[in-house]
Amino acid sequence: MSSPDSKLRPFRAGLFLAALGLATSLAACNVRPMYGSMSAGASGSLADRMALVSVDPIPERLGQQLRNELVYVLSNAVDPDNPRYRLTVTVRRSMSRVGIVPISGTPTAEVLSVTASYRLFDASSGRELTSGDSFANASFDYSNQRYANVRAERDAEDRAAETIAHDIRTRVGAYLATAE
Repeated sequence: MSSPDSKLRPFRAGLFLAALGLATSLAACNVRPMYGSMSAGASGSLADRMALVSVDPIPERLGQQLRNELVYVLSNAVDPDNPRYRLTVTVRRSMSRVGIVPISGTPTAEVLSVTASYRLFDASSGRELTSGDSFANASFDYSNQRYANVRAERDAEDRAAETIAHDIRTRVGAYLATAE
C-alpha cells in the first residue's frame, strides 16, 4: 500500500520547480519607482526633468484651466525660464444628456466629455518626442436655475481638467523616465 504523501510528492516537486522558475524570472526584472532617482547615465531626478517642461497656452476657459493644472503637476507651479521640453495640447469637449424628464424633455443630468491630444517636443530641435490622447468624463446635475447650471458645468470642466492633467503628467513622466 502506498501512503497519501507518496502521491503528492511529484505534485510538490512540480510546484516547487514552477515557483523556483517564477522567482528566477522575477529576479531578472529591474523594477524601480518612477519618481525615484534616475539611472546612472541620466542627469537629475525625474522631477527635475519634468520641471523643464513648458506648457504652451491652450485656448478657451477649459484650455486655460487644463494648462494651469499641467503647469502645477509638472513643475510644481513654476513655468521654466529655459525649458528643455515643450508640451502642446489641443482640447475637444462635448456634452451628453443622460437624464431627461419625460413630460417636459428637459435634462436632469449631463455628462461633459473632454479629450485632450498632447505632443511633447524637444525645445531646442523641435523634434516630437512623444504624443497621445487623454480623456475624462465629468457628470453634473441640471436644474431649472441658470446660474446653478453654469457653475455646475464649470465645476465639471475643472474636474475633467484635473484628471487629464494627472494622466498627461504620468505619460510624460513615463517617457522622460526612459529617455536619455
